[in-house]
Amino acid sequence: MLTIVFVLLALCLGVNGFQLQAIAPRFAKQGLSSSCVMKAQLIPRGREVLFDFSLVASPSKAEDWGNVAHTFDVAPGKVLLLTVAKFPLGSVIEEDETEENILFTEVPEGSGADAAGIKQGDVLRALTTLTLPKQANLVKEAIGALYVLDSMNPNLFGQTLEALVANASPNGGSGKAILVVERNAGDNVNADSED
Repeated sequence: MLTIVFVLLALCLGVNGFQLQAIAPRFAKQGLSSSCVMKAQLIPRGREVLFDFSLVASPSKAEDWGNVAHTFDVAPGKVLLLTVAKFPLGSVIEEDETEENILFTEVPEGSGADAAGIKQGDVLRALTTLTLPKQANLVKEAIGALYVLDSMNPNLFGQTLEALVANASPNGGSGKAILVVERNAGDNVNADSED
């Protein structure tokens, strides 16, 4: 409840794309509250999504990393949602029977995933993560990156887990990540306007 008092959540639609923003009106110059968690917001079909690292990193790191944009394909009858989740997620993710998707199979009430609006059955499509640049021998500090899940990746589950756990505070992450999940349109009350 206290977070709601200090953090105003705003969904911004721009001409060039879609951006999820968290605005801390009283503390805008000091950066975001480390407890900033955001419920899942519907991504308009065909819109480019701008991943703003200031939602999950310190202001100086977010400025260094910049923003990353990506456009997602959405199957008929499905919707995409964007959310900021705080770690630990406290949920179970598994590969589906085709081994082409990673889905949330258990989302306990009160967990980090639940607070972010993730539901059982949601399919993980992308997440922000920390990674070492390819020139790791020259650069020792991890940088922010966008990890988009690729169903053709034979190492999908293992690489997705690595990307997720890189966000955890004990692993050097901020303890938060921006997630994109796919959900059946019928499971989302706002989906009617997007189909």
